[in-house]
Amino acid sequence: MDIEDKIRTAKHRDNFFKLLEEDIERYINPSRDKFEFIHCPNCDSDKSEQSFRKGQFRYYLCPACGTLFVNPRPSKPLLDLFYESSKAVHASVQSLVNMEKGRQRYIFKPRVKLILKFLKKQGVTQGNLLEVGCSVGSMLMILRELSDFRVAGVDPSHLALAKAEERGLTVYQNTLEEFNPGKNKYDVVLNFETIEHVFSPVVFLKHINKLTKKGGYVVFTTPNYHGFDIMTLGQQYKNIHAPCHLNYFNVDTVDTVLTRAGFEVAEKLTPGILDLTIIKKQITENMAPEISPVLKHLLFNTSEKTQANFQKFLSSNRLSGNMLVFARKTKTMK
Repeated sequence: MDIEDKIRTAKHRDNFFKLLEEDIERYINPSRDKFEFIHCPNCDSDKSEQSFRKGQFRYYLCPACGTLFVNPRPSKPLLDLFYESSKAVHASVQSLVNMEKGRQRYIFKPRVKLILKFLKKQGVTQGNLLEVGCSVGSMLMILRELSDFRVAGVDPSHLALAKAEERGLTVYQNTLEEFNPGKNKYDVVLNFETIEHVFSPVVFLKHINKLTKKGGYVVFTTPNYHGFDIMTLGQQYKNIHAPCHLNYFNVDTVDTVLTRAGFEVAEKLTPGILDLTIIKKQITENMAPEISPVLKHLLFNTSEKTQANFQKFLSSNRLSGNMLVFARKTKTMK
């Protein structure tokens, strides 16, 4: 069993995509007249051109910043309905619970340690911390255990928050746009694998800006479109799927959208651990483009140690397919 199977089994993955097709047919396809064209969600350029189609969705690539995005896309009200009703999303929440131990060991705890290490360097070791899209509270539990922050979470899913409340966590059932903490501001606002889902990333980040203290930090993860796994597999990459994933930023230019929302990037990492595993699986499943002989040799004819070292090389050189971004609030947005 490889690491990916310890955080999400093939059964969970297959079931998710099966349900997703049913959700698209039920909630998205009947309302395609409500799709909207947008400019680049990162730099706002209107020069993007269609790169490819996948399923019933079109993907555009911005020549100015290299951001890939779905265009046209479901309107925000349509997306809200989709996430509220989606069987695939509900199944994904359940898989988080079922596979939580593996995710904690391989994803969540290493991520928390990186976040706390960064914040410590900035002299931020306590205060109010909010996780946007906290789901069942897996990350908040670890943060509560390993730090002195007063942690809280917000999420629109009542199913996910029921589990979080069982764990004694302070959580609020709300969308980010409707969440109002009153006069309270947060020293740190976290969100993981969320910004790629939203209709307007800059609006999403501006809402986070309103929740963050001046000089406070936003920390998020999202796929890195310039990552080794995505660049190798291209449009056949399984994680390129709409309407869940709409925005594919890259580690080289993600600063732009943050600047537009009143933040300044302080550090960018790509601590991904699954690039080679993902590519190998899709090749084995005949779901990958033709790859070079040298890459095929690396993947299937070298030792585990060699492959682990190559994965470390990708991660340490900002070439992995998952990025972790730290940014400081420099400007208050209206």
